Amino acid sequence: RSVFDKYRGSKPKLGAEELRELCYDLGFYFSDEEVASTVGIIIAFRIDKEDKSQNIGSQEFIKFWKKNSHKFLGMSGPGAENLRSAMQMFRKYDPNNLGYILKENYRLLCHDLGQVHSNEEALLESLSHLDQDGDGKISFNEFTKWLQWPIWKE
Repeated sequence: RSVFDKYRGSKPKLGAEELRELCYDLGFYFSDEEVASTVGIIIAFRIDKEDKSQNIGSQEFIKFWKKNSHKFLGMSGPGAENLRSAMQMFRKYDPNNLGYILKENYRLLCHDLGQVHSNEEALLESLSHLDQDGDGKISFNEFTKWLQWPIWKE
């Protein structure tokens, strides 16, 4: 519950953005659609049917987390270690917890890895190889594919 309280601050419940930040810190990387879907799932199983708010209470979150946390927490062995390392590296280049790495931070990542681009065009070309969906940013999934570390069992 203390983890939940960290994100809700002085409010009684979490809103969608606080839920995204909490899940992000726990290893879930939710898009806007996934956050909305998760909120919808949690609310659908709400015990108090009179509560029509889109905010989530601690008991609702705990119930959701207990049912879904195995997706990441149940991992063990090299895959789990690789996932933790990948998340740690990814978070370094996503300092605002947006769930993706922007071009400016990709430049820092490349620099830290010793990859020097001769000009902006070379940087953008390099970025385009990671940015598989072409949205101009690198998601965690794109990042882990790029690393080519064994994380998920096929």
